[in-house]
Amino acid sequence: MKTHLIALTLAAATFAPAAFAGEDMTLAKLDTDKTGTLTLAEVHAAKPAVTAEIFAKHDTDADGVLSAAEFDAWKAAKAETPAKEPAKTEN
Repeated sequence: MKTHLIALTLAAATFAPAAFAGEDMTLAKLDTDKTGTLTLAEVHAAKPAVTAEIFAKHDTDADGVLSAAEFDAWKAAKAETPAKEPAKTEN
């Protein structure tokens, strides 16, 4: 059981950064409160694998929201990064 939990955690950490790569996700689609920025809750609603830690990494000015520039930079970086294979575990 512990091995499976570790594997799931590693898989989420591996694939979450590529959350928006190859998808037609726009700030306008995710911005449910129409503020022009994205909160963790708005991102998490679309992509539950995105953690607070991942969100904070892309919130470069640490104001608690993603600006259009921060979101676009995240998408651009992930489009250039190939997806990683999930970690293999023993049963």
